[in-house]
Amino acid sequence: MTAASPPADPPITLYFSCCLFIRDEYKSTTTRVRRPAQTASEGYIAKINKAYELMKALPETDRRSSEAQANLAALSIASVTVK
Repeated sequence: MTAASPPADPPITLYFSCCLFIRDEYKSTTTRVRRPAQTASEGYIAKINKAYELMKALPETDRRSSEAQANLAALSIASVTVK
């Protein structure tokens, strides 16, 4: 019987964030501030509306579609148990 050799690569640190495992190299280094909706400019509102239009135009099978995002939100709400 031979001795086990040590792993070739160093261990990877994973962070759990919402539903994803994030590796160190993908971890955000910037802090983003969420602005109140009532302070949004007309240009930003137009940009958001265009994004919603594009999401709604995607097929249901695309995980970026509004339907898929709604199902994901409903799933996370349904998984919360009330005690």
